[in-house]
Amino acid sequence: MNDLLTKDELEAVTGAKQWSKMAEVLSACGIFYIPKANGEISTTWHHVHNPARITGSNEPDFDQVG
Repeated sequence: MNDLLTKDELEAVTGAKQWSKMAEVLSACGIFYIPKANGEISTTWHHVHNPARITGSNEPDFDQVG
């Protein structure tokens, strides 16, 4: 089973068609992604469903520890 999002899925999730715009949206939402050398990006459904919490602090968010 492949948990990576396809380009069509990334477009649906972000509402963007350009890789750079997709990356901006994912970053703003705290969703981890991997940029590729050719400009494409890659992420998993796990990261979409479990974005990082933005606490506005440099302190770790210990609520994330499971």
